[in-house]
Amino acid sequence: MKWFQLESDMPHDPKIRAVTRALGPAGLGGLTAVWCHVARHGASPGRAINSRRDPLPLEELQDASLLPAAQFGELLEICLKTRHFKVEEWERCRGIWIPAMERRADRYTKEQTKRQQGTLPLD
Repeated sequence: MKWFQLESDMPHDPKIRAVTRALGPAGLGGLTAVWCHVARHGASPGRAINSRRDPLPLEELQDASLLPAAQFGELLEICLKTRHFKVEEWERCRGIWIPAMERRADRYTKEQTKRQQGTLPLD
């Protein structure tokens, strides 16, 4: 997946507000950079995994976030606490799974299929 969608109300989402309250604008930027990295390099929408289904290294994700290690650690804690990242995946293999990104990709795929079948009007 080489894209993801940001909704205009994204900064007001309680999960995102928790990041911004704790880490300020740098936290929001770091989270957005993680989203971009997962969208570009994840082998499955919303999942920071490679083609062998192994989690992308945390050092790689921290580097992509442009945050210092301590702030990246805080970002992870907040995203897990608010369930922005799937806790079960983290506990299972230290992997980052972003369910909201996965859902949006699924919705986009369904819409594209309907458009191709002519059952959904073009915007």
